[in-house]
Amino acid sequence: MTEAGNSGEIRVPMPGTGIIITYASQCERDRSERFARARQQLAERAGVAPSWEALTSAEHEDATLEARNWLRAGVAAGLITPCPVHAGAGQEG
Repeated sequence: MTEAGNSGEIRVPMPGTGIIITYASQCERDRSERFARARQQLAERAGVAPSWEALTSAEHEDATLEARNWLRAGVAAGLITPCPVHAGAGQEG
C-alpha cells in the first residue's frame, strides 16, 4: 500500500515493520523499482541471486530503497537525469 504525502511524496510501509519509506514522488518510486528489478535480473543472470519474482515483498522494498539511494546519488553526481518534477529542485531525503 502506498500513500501520497502533501508535497507529492509517496510513503510506502516496509512489510513486517513499522518503517515507512519515503519517495520524493511517484516518478522516483517507479524509477527506483525499475532500477531494483534490473539489478536483480543482472544478479540472477550471473547466478548469484534469485529472480525478482522469487523475492518476498520485504526484499522488494529493501532492493527498491537501495535503488532509490543510488538513483539519488546518480542525480546528485550529474550522472542521471532527475524526474521531470524534480528538475531544477534538489532532491532531499
